[in-house]
Amino acid sequence: MPVAYLLVPPAASANALAAEFARYLGIPVTGRMTQAQITDAVCPICHQAGVRLILIDEIHRLNPRTTTCAETAHLLKDLTERIRATGATTSTSTAASCGSAASNR
Repeated sequence: MPVAYLLVPPAASANALAAEFARYLGIPVTGRMTQAQITDAVCPICHQAGVRLILIDEIHRLNPRTTTCAETAHLLKDLTERIRATGATTSTSTAASCGSAASNR
């Protein structure tokens, strides 16, 4: 089962998280690319690779009280649905995070 790894950067926006995933896959990202453009580049690569599990590390870095967190959680949900992969989260913190909702597929 192919697995993709996504490390959540500190205070990540949805666009920054999408760009991080693209970089992991070796997809060049420019500062002018939108989240939708990055996501559209990421999904076909994941399909070709047969990704079925996306491991999302450091999910606690998302603050559940922010709009950015809600947008990022939506991105994670969108990615797992479009790629048809399961999202699994890991964290070193026991604090609640908005990302945990995205992994409940």
